[in-house]
Amino acid sequence: MVIRVIQLLVALLLFAGDLYFAQAQSINIVDESGKLIVRTEALLAREATYLPVGSVRSVFDANLTQKYIPLTKNLTLVLREKKIRLRINRTLVQIEPGGLNVSHPFPPLLFKRKLFLPIEFFTQLIPKIYGFDVSYNATLRRMQVIEKSSPFTDSEADQFTAIIDLGHGGQDIGCYHDAV
Repeated sequence: MVIRVIQLLVALLLFAGDLYFAQAQSINIVDESGKLIVRTEALLAREATYLPVGSVRSVFDANLTQKYIPLTKNLTLVLREKKIRLRINRTLVQIEPGGLNVSHPFPPLLFKRKLFLPIEFFTQLIPKIYGFDVSYNATLRRMQVIEKSSPFTDSEADQFTAIIDLGHGGQDIGCYHDAV
């Protein structure tokens, strides 16, 4: 019995220590040309980077609504008529309508009474809801948001065909074509 209590206390201290020793930093969120949209606080915890829920509102959707129920630790975000249901410290994300369930490697966190979402929420889930490509560079602590209709994104019109001349080698000089 005593060993079980000690194990529970150690587990609780490790969990609390993980959150206590979280490092606060900031991340720049920039547009396709590199212009600063917003500098937001970031949290490094559990080997992951987290941004506050308010970052979604300030960058992607000013009409974002959120509802958090502390008793059940349920967080509901409404983005573009889609309800995204999350639970603090759980990796499953439910998207309605459609009943899509997505599992992320890192769960949302509550830190100092503030809600944080893992960076993967922004880089993987946001592009499914909005017309943006989102990338994150951890070294630069920079998240770039590019509209999918932007000239900075790849499109079929930007693709080209490469022709490889297999005739080169040894004495063979390969194909020769005069420029017109």
